[in-house]
Amino acid sequence: MAEDKTSWPDLVGKPKEEAEAKIKADRADVSVEFLEEGSMVSQDFKKNRVRVFFKSDGTVAQTPKAG
Repeated sequence: MAEDKTSWPDLVGKPKEEAEAKIKADRADVSVEFLEEGSMVSQDFKKNRVRVFFKSDGTVAQTPKAG
């Protein structure tokens, strides 16, 4: 079920804008945060947040995950 999806490994290497569109299509209830690869982040868990780490060329660097 799309509502239960918590990670998107198929988006690694894709443009970050494409990743956002796919994540929101699968989970309309989440907010998408873009962060440069290597950025420091808080350790708090938020089930309605997906962090997308991207490379300098704008492509997804690692699997986006809810939390």
